[in-house]
Amino acid sequence: MVQHKNEAHIKRLADEIKGIKTVMFTTLGTDGFFRSRPMIAQKQEFDGTLWFFSHLEDDKVKEIQNDNRVCASFVDPAGETWVSISGTAEIVVDKEIMKKMWNPDLKSWFSHEINDKDIVLIKVQAHKGEYWESNKGIIVQLVELFTEVSQDKNYKMPGHKIVDLT
Repeated sequence: MVQHKNEAHIKRLADEIKGIKTVMFTTLGTDGFFRSRPMIAQKQEFDGTLWFFSHLEDDKVKEIQNDNRVCASFVDPAGETWVSISGTAEIVVDKEIMKKMWNPDLKSWFSHEINDKDIVLIKVQAHKGEYWESNKGIIVQLVELFTEVSQDKNYKMPGHKIVDLT
């Protein structure tokens, strides 16, 4: 089997975000400014698509309908992992997919049953991924950053990669 370049990137991003539950999800607001809010990442393996539950009447749904470019940021400071995935979003109403993705963590936000007309899915087709990793501790990185800045040098965070997923 031939593995395409973007399949390797998708696998790498899947490994990086595995186990990170909360995501900062960014849309372009109707006022022209970006808006980010925490959302629960679904537990299925990342395959180039991200899924989120939402209420139909939430601002983010309206914002996606106005401009479907979005970004999901995953952070695990303990594991020193930072990942940003940007792409295009669409609103999906498919109760079978919802049933497969439903998990108990969602009950805090969705008191209604899945069959409620107010619950929708946001499907994000990833176009670009970006990640930062380090085998150095955060303290060492901060010391390096302050040292470089104090010497008027440009600091480049180690392990920064941008990958095209299309």
